[in-house]
Amino acid sequence: MATQYRAAMLRAVLDPRRWPLPGGCQICLAWGQDRLCRDCVTRFAPALDRCPRCALVLRAGACPDCLREPLPLDATVAAVDYGAPWDGLVHGLKYHARLSAGMALADLLAAAVRRSGVAMDGVQLLPVPLHPQRLAERGHNQAHEIARHLSRALGLRLPSPLVQRLADTPSQALAPDRQTRQQRLREAFALRAGASVAGQHWALVDDVMTTGATMSALAALLRRHGAASVQAWCVARTPRPTD
Repeated sequence: MATQYRAAMLRAVLDPRRWPLPGGCQICLAWGQDRLCRDCVTRFAPALDRCPRCALVLRAGACPDCLREPLPLDATVAAVDYGAPWDGLVHGLKYHARLSAGMALADLLAAAVRRSGVAMDGVQLLPVPLHPQRLAERGHNQAHEIARHLSRALGLRLPSPLVQRLADTPSQALAPDRQTRQQRLREAFALRAGASVAGQHWALVDDVMTTGATMSALAALLRRHGAASVQAWCVARTPRPTD
């Protein structure tokens, strides 16, 4: 009887419908059931007026970046600017398999998507894929971890991987200019055999959007194969160097 009781209790604890379990805020470690406490969200993730096309913060009027060279995206949502304390959570998820951080970041992004008012009817999630070698090194894809929890939070479909990464491109932040970044990524992605995206609505999911080159390359691929719309949803957006 005692063994059966322990087994039942373990199943109850591990039941994902009971998550988040009591623990602490991922930022300040305050005790509670929220992965991010209200105080930390208010302090470190204020709602900012962002460009609906590229998610950079708007200072006055139209976005100068999109007036000069708009991204090939129907909309972009970002929860926060990339910086402390969110960079610590992103780094922990990406390089140290801190999967609880992925859940917290997905919560943050889900709130931003709801707040943005972007179209969600019929939208499917497509996490930015990793190159197989990079995936083998890390053991997980941080974008997929975020998308997995985002799917549950927003009630959106997360299909089996449809896109593969053919080239392990270097960090886009290190590329000297946008043309070089675009050239590196032009042949980096391809649809998997038998995959179809025609007539469908997609939201690309990633942890950080730096220049938009990766999202643009994926959007271009999906549009070539007939996608009806492509958005980009990222947890953090790297601000302009002048901001």
